[in-house]
Amino acid sequence: MAGQAVGTPRVRATIGLNFVASMLGGEGSATLNWAYKGADRCNSESTSKYACGTFPTFRVGEATSRVDLRLGWDSANKKWGIAGIVNNLTDKQYVGYVR
Repeated sequence: MAGQAVGTPRVRATIGLNFVASMLGGEGSATLNWAYKGADRCNSESTSKYACGTFPTFRVGEATSRVDLRLGWDSANKKWGIAGIVNNLTDKQYVGYVR
């Protein structure tokens, strides 16, 4: 792995969709974001310290993805609004590190 940063992914990507429409005398909006992080780069040292790798009962540094959602409404004059945000909508959970 000469010259490569151990513990960092090869790929990261984010895609988002945004929808806006007039509603209830103001403006309603919905935003959906998907984020992906590829598997971390590992070497023998990071694997021996459980910082990266596949083990019998779990994986550390595997590829991850998540979906976030925001639903909101703003008044016509944009002076106030309300929104609900859900992070990790699909409730996927990953092992980030082991001590």
